[in-house]
Amino acid sequence: MTRYAGFVLMSCLLLSGCSPLNLPHDSQETREVIQGQAFRHLVLTRHLRDSGMSGPQPIFVFLENDGLPWQTPTIVSNDPTPRRPVALGLFRKTEAPAIYLGRPCQWVGTFDPPCHPYFWTHGRFHPDVVSSLIAALEKTLPRDNRPLIFVGHSGGGALAVLIAHALDRPVAVVTLAAVLDHQKWTTRLALSPLSGSLNTATEARRSRGALAELHVFGALDEVVKRDDAAAYLSRFAVETLSLPQADHNCCWESWWTAEGFGWAKRLALGLGLGP
Repeated sequence: MTRYAGFVLMSCLLLSGCSPLNLPHDSQETREVIQGQAFRHLVLTRHLRDSGMSGPQPIFVFLENDGLPWQTPTIVSNDPTPRRPVALGLFRKTEAPAIYLGRPCQWVGTFDPPCHPYFWTHGRFHPDVVSSLIAALEKTLPRDNRPLIFVGHSGGGALAVLIAHALDRPVAVVTLAAVLDHQKWTTRLALSPLSGSLNTATEARRSRGALAELHVFGALDEVVKRDDAAAYLSRFAVETLSLPQADHNCCWESWWTAEGFGWAKRLALGLGLGP
């Protein structure tokens, strides 16, 4: 991101509520606000209908981190839009059909019902959040049943898993520093319980579609640790990876361009999802 683009993004975030129009412009992407089941979602797309690509390319679907749910340990933020949008950076580095699926109340303003601080604090993984994301995704996808590869950072990784498990189609999932057991995570960090939120460790249920998963953790990450995900990882046959130089926010973009994109494609090929 250029210094100017970063300045524009920060200016947007410091004001009351962000509009998609305040995002730094990228000429290769389209953007719109789509009504999901309950919430509105910012949706960005790249190369989604690019006829220049050979064969039916898988579609990457990126889900962002929790953003800024709290201003302080006791004061709720009035806008959860992420200050460090890791998934957005990965999306913009992906030279393949891709969707950035905005989370409820991020980027689109927080004053329209049903936006409420509950849905970016304790209820960030609420069933209504998951169902609305699925509805917005279904409205965005081309009607050609192309394979999907979900990529989620932090809390977005939890949502990627919950969505992938709910879909009746083969999908691949790559998570980065994902919260895969929010009960254990909140307990370790002495945070408020995420009451009403789905917990992947106990409530993810695989549909009939085949699912391949890679969960990547940063060895230097003090926010989310691999041990936090032990209960989920013990339930399913998944691949895991630890990055020696990564913490919760650092270095994911460089790993994605050097290795992560290739990992994701190989997962999809293993399920017969890629060209």
